[in-house]
Amino acid sequence: MDKIILHSRDRIKNWLEHHEEKTYILHSELDHIRCGYADDSMREIQFVDPPGGPFMSVGSELMEADNAVIKSIRHIEGKGFAITLT
Repeated sequence: MDKIILHSRDRIKNWLEHHEEKTYILHSELDHIRCGYADDSMREIQFVDPPGGPFMSVGSELMEADNAVIKSIRHIEGKGFAITLT
């Protein structure tokens, strides 16, 4: 899959674009994406929530990717949030 269209509320366009192997970069037509960390000292990202959704967290299934499980979420400077699936 080169591009995965995410189901969002309010007709907001959010998608994942293939980056490498099983890793995708999260894109949104709006300029902000909320994220949260497991531990402030480690800065390990546990979830991302683009405007209109969907809320995506490590260990959860991503319906739009045939229920693949989200293995990790990290930020890549200059690219955005990278989501790796199992």
